[in-house]
Amino acid sequence: MRAHRSRLVRSSFLGSIVSLLALGACANHGRGRLGQLTPLASIAFESRTLVATGAVGTACVVALDADRDGRQDLVTAGLEGAIVVALGQGGGTLAVGQTIPLGAQPASLDAADLDADGDLDLVAVLVDGTAIVLKGDGRGGFARFGSPFSVGPGVLDAKLGDLDGDAVPDLVVSQTGRSDFTLWLGVGDATFVGNIGLVPTARGATAGFPQIGDFDGDGRKDLAMADFELGQVIVLLGDSSGLPARDASIAVGAQCFGLASGDLDGDGRVELIASSLATKKIAVIGRVGPGTLGVVQELTPIGAPYGLRLADLDGDAIPDLAAVLLDRHALAVFRGLGGAFALQPTELPVSGSATTPLATDLDGDGARDLIVPAHNAPVVNLFRGRSSGGLAGGRFHQVPGIASPVTVDAGDFDGDGRDDVVTAGFTDTLVVLSIGRKVGEDLQLVPLATIDLGRLVQNVHAADVDRDGRMDLVIPVEGGVKILANRSTGLVTAFETIPARADDVLAPGAGPFEVVVGDVDGDHLRDLVIAYHVDSKLTLLRGRSAPFTFASPLDAAVPGRSFGLALGDFDGDGLFEIATSRLEQATVTILEPTAAGLVPSIDIPVGPGPNFLRAGDFDADGATDLVVSGGGSDTITVLMSLRGGSFRSVVIPAGSGPTALLAADLNRDGFDDVMVAAQGSSECRIVLGDGRGGFAAPIVFPALHQAVAAALADLDGDGLDDLLVGSFETRAIATFINRSRRD
Repeated sequence: MRAHRSRLVRSSFLGSIVSLLALGACANHGRGRLGQLTPLASIAFESRTLVATGAVGTACVVALDADRDGRQDLVTAGLEGAIVVALGQGGGTLAVGQTIPLGAQPASLDAADLDADGDLDLVAVLVDGTAIVLKGDGRGGFARFGSPFSVGPGVLDAKLGDLDGDAVPDLVVSQTGRSDFTLWLGVGDATFVGNIGLVPTARGATAGFPQIGDFDGDGRKDLAMADFELGQVIVLLGDSSGLPARDASIAVGAQCFGLASGDLDGDGRVELIASSLATKKIAVIGRVGPGTLGVVQELTPIGAPYGLRLADLDGDAIPDLAAVLLDRHALAVFRGLGGAFALQPTELPVSGSATTPLATDLDGDGARDLIVPAHNAPVVNLFRGRSSGGLAGGRFHQVPGIASPVTVDAGDFDGDGRDDVVTAGFTDTLVVLSIGRKVGEDLQLVPLATIDLGRLVQNVHAADVDRDGRMDLVIPVEGGVKILANRSTGLVTAFETIPARADDVLAPGAGPFEVVVGDVDGDHLRDLVIAYHVDSKLTLLRGRSAPFTFASPLDAAVPGRSFGLALGDFDGDGLFEIATSRLEQATVTILEPTAAGLVPSIDIPVGPGPNFLRAGDFDADGATDLVVSGGGSDTITVLMSLRGGSFRSVVIPAGSGPTALLAADLNRDGFDDVMVAAQGSSECRIVLGDGRGGFAAPIVFPALHQAVAAALADLDGDGLDDLLVGSFETRAIATFINRSRRD
């Protein structure tokens, strides 16, 4: 089938062509072969850990030392209507122990020593209004104590704490459709009496998230609640009788679904922190005058704050604030300054529908960890505390000027010998270049240049188009393609836009997304191939001798929404072909470049919804192989090229909705590997190749919700490529530092 095609003229330039295979496909390239570098002993990227709790679906979680062994344990109330006790084994691992049926779905779970025997007990309050006391035995077990008692229907939340000052924990219960609380006084023998109604003066329909503390500094315990409907925090102030007598209200914004308390500045008075989903703000509430409470600081995270936790997370003895950002699958950590917080938080990706965090040293290393439960999931997110301060995990980075950066790539754009980053978003006309900077154990992305292309950007691709040794950018935009020709010199970073006019593009068409750059026709000039998923076509732009000039576009119809692209010698005959995935056809199509254009030669069946496509040599036979993400099959398919133009398929599970795909030698053993991110399961999988067409069991780590694009770049200068990931929903680029071991 090759007789009509010109042979590729081989030269020293061939090596640079092959290296471009990992650079030409999308904003999620591999880095290619890593030469003679020493193989890595193990490969790992810093992220949170998902810890199984033993529950089917998480409703509430408490951390405590249930068996008095000095290690923290987790007790989870599951949506299936049972409590599961998981005992800490050290190092952040848990061993599931006792399971206690509750009979109904839990609304709240809290722990305290109810009978002063030194062992922590539990109170589970169910949505049907039943409260159950479970006494701890100090050996990791719990048993029902007494008869369940009714606290009223429609329970929203409950909390244990000493409200009347007798050193015995009491029980405060909130209910849906009501803004008053019921108080049950602890007797000291693990029983409660009372049912005292606590009714604030100004209230909406529903309030919850009770907090107990001395908020006005008079030495008496007060009770605070979040009023969802009126957007306020209500504080019931204690008097000499030991019970709340009068109330104060502080406006904080509608949909106040988060409330936390703690002494921020060590003065003995307890401050309140409240979050508003509607205004996307966090209010710090403290004393603004004698006995008067008000907002003393307002924080504005990028996202909708929900669950809150105050704890010293960096080891400086000052409480920090952790806030779940519900709409971004993110955790924002504001550094405590003593009475206030730093305005710019550290943001970390989180898995699942995160709820209120917990702070404890789960792994027993002396540094406080943060546990973030995921509603209706069998796991919790564990962010391990670092000995040097702060939490281990991925990091989010806002990109100035781009509201929702999605696509990402990397290359040395300023000529300093270090990797830089380029990002763009589907709803913006900007392209932003950034440099990586190491700050302590974290990474920062510092803007280097911003370029306005005048059209909505669809993707970003780094490649040396004119072979001058400087990385250029090929940018699919609305209606076609533009090139940013690198004109940087010395300390000046500059790019020329081609075509210059905003209303002019190369290779017009609807829905350009993927691009490959390489010498398709063997004339030693670099060509462009673009896939248009709306027009369902491929376009070939043949390079001319003058830099950044091209012959007239050659189009090839590829029905079924052509999406992914890869370039390679798939049968080892020295000629290049083009591969494209077809979203709606469940196939990968190979096309041959000819003088007349691109001619389809073979269709390869793969799983439904194939999206990103990458090239590599997974069996070390010299012929280019392919790997494709199957968004509709939850798999990746490796296509091993065979002599004669046929392929052998290897199907590998890849999580829910795999998209962003990389092919590179990740562990430096000389053989190509695969990395893939899954949109639905918010995880990344590394599949190491053995060079013989086989693959090891995947290495799985939590990554990013709705991941779209990924790239590898050494951002901290340690010689290891770090991972960058873009997402549809997180409104930031995420980085995961490479923590692989060299020995």
